[in-house]
Amino acid sequence: LQSSRFREKNQLLIFMETMKNSITKENMRLPSISSAFLVSTVHILIYPDHPLYSIIIPHLLKKPYIDLRDIPLYSTLLHSSSPQYVLERQWMLLLLFQGLRSDGDYYLYKRKEVFPHIMTVYHSPFTSDNSKTLILQFFLRASDILPAVIDLVWDHGILSWLHDLLKSHQNKKQCELIKDILISISNKYQDDGRIKEMLSTSKVVKVPLYQEEMKLLQSTV
Repeated sequence: LQSSRFREKNQLLIFMETMKNSITKENMRLPSISSAFLVSTVHILIYPDHPLYSIIIPHLLKKPYIDLRDIPLYSTLLHSSSPQYVLERQWMLLLLFQGLRSDGDYYLYKRKEVFPHIMTVYHSPFTSDNSKTLILQFFLRASDILPAVIDLVWDHGILSWLHDLLKSHQNKKQCELIKDILISISNKYQDDGRIKEMLSTSKVVKVPLYQEEMKLLQSTV
């Protein structure tokens, strides 16, 4: 690569050095969000006309490594107020979706309070329909991770949140996603005693509310 002459050589060299510096142990496993960011970054670096190019390059130059305990550019892109905020937000939402695959990924997100942030972003008047679909796909993936389901039900009131979405939604694709999230939670509810007990005893989320949501689901299919 050092002997290559293509225009983006220096940027890729910086990227490779940053990636090398981030891996501090032999056979070290990168968090899924870091892997997703690195893969997406390569695509951006070889296309200088990419709208996010001017954001990614300064980020890579800021430190000689990537903090594997962090989500790169999370706040910058999720809460962007730039003229291209829709693109930046959607890119981050897709990255968050791609980076959520395991309990470990979930706990990294939990430290950054990603889930309540995303629920708030969903209701923003500046959030596009495509971004809302991405958010629901993100929660569908989270609903397959047991610690995430427990916290979403117990701490973040996701059942009430989904209940309100079902009552107000007109978008068929998004209604289908909401249905899939509830079914996934239902499966965890049936299979895991901790969730069953939690849903049965919670002062905030009662089982009858869950049953009401399932009735609403039937009316959407």
